[in-house]
Parts: sequence; C-alpha cells; structure tokens
Amino acid sequence: MWSEKISLYVVLIVVAAVVWPIVSHYNSVTIITTSQIIQKAAATNATAGVTSSNLTLGTPHLLGTEYIKTTSPKPSVVNGTHGLLVSYAGSFVLNNGLNATDTGTVFTTNLTGGADHSQGQGIFITKNGTATFVYLGIGPPGTSGDIGTIFYPKATGTLAYLGNKIAIYKDETVKPGNAIVKQWEFK
Repeated sequence: MWSEKISLYVVLIVVAAVVWPIVSHYNSVTIITTSQIIQKAAATNATAGVTSSNLTLGTPHLLGTEYIKTTSPKPSVVNGTHGLLVSYAGSFVLNNGLNATDTGTVFTTNLTGGADHSQGQGIFITKNGTATFVYLGIGPPGTSGDIGTIFYPKATGTLAYLGNKIAIYKDETVKPGNAIVKQWEFK
C-alpha cells in the first residue's frame, strides 16, 4: 500500500514536470492535450523551410518503347515471399533513334485487394554501350499491365546519358507472352 502511494506521487511529479514547461511555453492556462502538441509539431515540421508551393512533376518526355517477350511464369519464393518469376527479352527503341536489346527478370506478387506488385532488373545493350536498371511497379486489379519507376544506376557508351536517371513506365500485355513498355522522364 505504502509503495503504491509513493509510486502515485512519483507519477504525479513526473507528469507535472513534463506538462508545466509545455503549458508555460504557450503563456496560457489553457490545458493542452498530447494530441494538440503532436498536431502543432507536425504542422510546424511540415512547413519548416518551405519557401514555395509551386511543386511540379515537369513535362514528360518519352525515353523510348520496349517490345518484349516473356517466358512462362514460374512459381518462386524470394526472401520468404511467394510469387511468380518471369524472364523476358526484347528490344528497346529509344526516342533518340538508338536501338538496344533488352533482357531481364521480374518477380510479381499479389497485394491485398488483388493488385500486382512487380520488381525486377535488366540491362539494355547497344553496340557501343550498356545501361543496367531496376524497377518497381504496381498494377490495379483486373488490368493487363502496371505503372512504376525505373532507375538506371549505371550506363556506359551510347547509353551513358541514362546513368542515374529515374523514369516512369507503363506496360501493357498485348497478348500472352508479349508486352509493350513505354518510359518517360520528366524535365
């Protein structure tokens, strides 16, 4: 019983020590709830350093179009996640007139609600250059394609301009085993 009273007093002292500076900071006797403190901190942090609200994605510029053929999906487990593993090969026609071969793999899983999540990697190869890429995408339920982002961590030769570039892509299955993928960059 005695230890419970001491514990109660310690809790009251700690609460008073924490709440009093907060209340006195606002020069008010208004009781401020934890929720209000969190909301004020979030609002302050969200606007700190913002000098303009003219954020734009930019103007889309077509990087190119891929025409790919896929292998049959194979059930696979990656890092404990069950999904389908697909290899693909094809060609990439860049908007600057270059043609490249395209090979890669994609691991696709189903998300709650029926959407597809895809992640993969690949390489474009020209006579005088290469560009490796990784990508992540999501496809709404009941569609024959997905939308996502592609990142080019390394590129050489005629494809060097793709190095460290991020693009947005959209793909569409034309018929089983064949797909078209378009990529855009925003400037």
